[in-house]
Amino acid sequence: MHKKIIEKALGQLDTEEPSLKQNLNAQRPVIGVGTYILGSQPGTIEAEWLDSGSDEHKTLKGLATGGTPGVFEGNYKVVYFDSSGGIDAELDLEIVRNGKTFDLYWSKNNEVRLFGVGFKCEDRMVLSYRPFD
Repeated sequence: MHKKIIEKALGQLDTEEPSLKQNLNAQRPVIGVGTYILGSQPGTIEAEWLDSGSDEHKTLKGLATGGTPGVFEGNYKVVYFDSSGGIDAELDLEIVRNGKTFDLYWSKNNEVRLFGVGFKCEDRMVLSYRPFD
């Protein structure tokens, strides 16, 4: 529904101002949600995720490796896959326990790119994330 509202608003922009329409599309914020479950292999996490930067609006998969078996917190190498099974992103992931919740930091070349928060719900972690400013 929100997509239709945005498209209607963009369609109503004066056609003499194409830069405004392009600017609104370019500034769509990226926010995401996901679930993590401890993987079948020790020290792994299996991910399912979706973010507003995707035009496909379907959940995608990921796999984190190198963590401590049996717990979410730790340092991982994570690969996220696109809808065709190709690699969408390869990042370092640090998960820090913060009481009953978790802080998540995704980085590339030692630069934090995304920040997230999560909590454990039954056997998985439910999380949200956004670009790190």
